[in-house]
Amino acid sequence: MVAPAQAGSPPLNEPALWGGAQNIDALTSAGGSVQKGATKSIFEFIGNIVEGLAVLMIIIGGIQISTAGGNESGAKAGKEKIVGALSGLAFFILIRFILGIVGK
Repeated sequence: MVAPAQAGSPPLNEPALWGGAQNIDALTSAGGSVQKGATKSIFEFIGNIVEGLAVLMIIIGGIQISTAGGNESGAKAGKEKIVGALSGLAFFILIRFILGIVGK
């Protein structure tokens, strides 16, 4: 059972009791921005990992090329690693760019 409102206080269904419509709109939009912020943080974290792995693969490919000596297959494997890392990095940057446009 709900207690009756005291004299001089707003009724329980009155928006002023819980902060008015402005505060409800702010709370509703805050929930959305918190979710977007969490998604953005996760995407940035994954982006840092992808970029770090790409740099690592470029370094490994360079080492493979430099230590191949006269071995054609070793040099070719190193070049493939570098090309793969650069194409993966370019693809990820393109995705980040597209999501930046769509997310606005």
